[in-house]
Amino acid sequence: MSLGPDALREPAVKLRSARATEITFPMFNMTTGGLWRVEGTTCGASPGGSAAASRFSIVAKLLQSPLLWSGIGRVPPHFKDGLALHYPWRTEAQVYASDLAEAMPVGGRLSEIYNIERRPFAAGLVLPGTVRKVPQCNQRVSPGDGNNGV
Repeated sequence: MSLGPDALREPAVKLRSARATEITFPMFNMTTGGLWRVEGTTCGASPGGSAAASRFSIVAKLLQSPLLWSGIGRVPPHFKDGLALHYPWRTEAQVYASDLAEAMPVGGRLSEIYNIERRPFAAGLVLPGTVRKVPQCNQRVSPGDGNNGV
């Protein structure tokens, strides 16, 4: 899954640093391949013309075909083909890619998605997090310096 200016909603930004940390949880869902918190620093031009740095923290989620699930070996062979064909593992990505968020009732909402990357047997979602402005880009900053607030 790529993380670039489009995913960060900044057209003229350069990725300075990034790291991903797995978010662990009990894997009861055969279509969630993993969750990661991605933190980093970008550098881009601010409206005043100076080079401004921003720290970001987002969540990346991997959706996968049930055939890639770690427990697929426990599924009887004669059910695997039907599971792959009929289990709606792409639904979450399709919902976020649709116009459903605009039709939500007052008070209801969907998480905003920064990027959806589709593959034949998987799809990646980049969920919003936080973006914080930090000192000028010529100063050394890193996502793990203890002052990033993410």
